[in-house]
Amino acid sequence: MPETIIKEFENAKIELIKHKKDLQNKVVTNIGKALHAMGMVGIELISDQMMKGYGKPIYLTGDLMRSITYKIDIHAQTTTWGSNLNYAPAVHDGTSRMPKRPFLTDAILGNKEKLKEVAAEELAKNI
Repeated sequence: MPETIIKEFENAKIELIKHKKDLQNKVVTNIGKALHAMGMVGIELISDQMMKGYGKPIYLTGDLMRSITYKIDIHAQTTTWGSNLNYAPAVHDGTSRMPKRPFLTDAILGNKEKLKEVAAEELAKNI
């Protein structure tokens, strides 16, 4: 009888090891989906902040708003937002002639809980 239990345990252990890599891949894929979902929602939040967050919109041509992108780092499990326009830091951080309007910081840090919810919902969908 004990030999049968040991054999069943060994078989279960072998099955678990066989599926370990599949499970790890699914976890990484799901984390990536959650980070992308956060990225997309973050862009919406940043756009909203730029339009409504400072009394009048940060909008002249729309180039700055359209330039907002995100990138994910699956290994660090992070999403980062930014712009490639050379004047974006001046708008965000201000200059001696222009007050700062930290649209990235305000939008993302001001909505941390919403972004966490988005990630949790995405992870729950893919379990």
